[in-house]
Amino acid sequence: MKSIIIFQPAEMHIADVLRPQLDFLNGNFNIKVITTRKSIDKYVFRNYLNSKQNIIFISIPVFSGFPGCNQLTRFFRYLELFLLLFYKSDYIIFNSLSKRDLYFSSILKYRHKLFGIVHNVKKFSANKYQIYLANFTKILLLSDEVYNYCIAKNTLGFVSSKLSWFIPLIKDLQDDYYSDNKSNEDSTIYIGIIGSVSQERRDYDALWKSLDNINILMDHTEILQFKIILAGKMNKYIELNIPENIKPMLEYTTEYIPSEKLHQIINKCDLIAYLIHPELKYGNDYNRTKITGTSTIIKTIPKVPVCGNSFRIDNAYKDIAITYPDTDLDYFFNQILNGKINKEYINKLQKKIDISKYSFNSQKEMYLSFFNN
Repeated sequence: MKSIIIFQPAEMHIADVLRPQLDFLNGNFNIKVITTRKSIDKYVFRNYLNSKQNIIFISIPVFSGFPGCNQLTRFFRYLELFLLLFYKSDYIIFNSLSKRDLYFSSILKYRHKLFGIVHNVKKFSANKYQIYLANFTKILLLSDEVYNYCIAKNTLGFVSSKLSWFIPLIKDLQDDYYSDNKSNEDSTIYIGIIGSVSQERRDYDALWKSLDNINILMDHTEILQFKIILAGKMNKYIELNIPENIKPMLEYTTEYIPSEKLHQIINKCDLIAYLIHPELKYGNDYNRTKITGTSTIIKTIPKVPVCGNSFRIDNAYKDIAITYPDTDLDYFFNQILNGKINKEYINKLQKKIDISKYSFNSQKEMYLSFFNN
């Protein structure tokens, strides 16, 4: 059986990118995962750690609480990158390709076939990076939308021919959805915003302002017509900026959300909102040259998305997504208050969703085909 190393030196993208790959690879390859000790301890890998499957985890220590701890952690990450030269493996997958990995690829290419997962293609579009990308067998994108855009625009120049894509389907989420897809009698519309709560990536200040405006119009003697679920760890600084009068309209946490709990939250949502517009950092890049995990979720299970009208929504949802003028969230919420958007309307849209091309088996087959040569 051939062997694969997955190099994942940071906690980011553990549950949503690494875990699906293990589901695809398990039973087909001997797998070695190099990641942080914190990541290995999390629920995400509990089933693998407690079983006799062909997966080995190698931990990179993480230090904190004393001067120089970040530099020491970085040293061990570089050390593990150097040690890749001495591991026996047919393939190495860089799970979140960095410029540091690029430079080292010039040596590693003589020992292994290299694969790099890129989350933001624009970061690697300069000619000096394309020279290093040529060392890779495949450059993998986690979105067919981003792949099609980058091919059409020739974003990576002469190495564009190395681009491929797959969707890292979250099998547990898909299984939970189809095994417990019960009708919800609650008239409240639950709107999920998935991911860490950071103003840099999503406009939460605009959300607070809009909810404050809408709060005045709502009849608080009745059941809430909608509720926002922030499905990610909230920065405590952001929490301090939430107006007290809108907190009853929100569900959120300042703690890490385990995968099983996150899946329950996502399945509870009637709508999934992107909350991205062009004025934000990377606002114009999502679904063009930058991956968005929200798109992965709505390709895993059928959920009606909500986005600004300039957002490049996935083709599977072009005639289904609920849109609003980019910075005018009041428009969207008013449609709920006046009854234009209700559970019946959402259910009609949901029945139109066809994501059959993104089945777990089809994505697994596509992913495994990268390693056939």
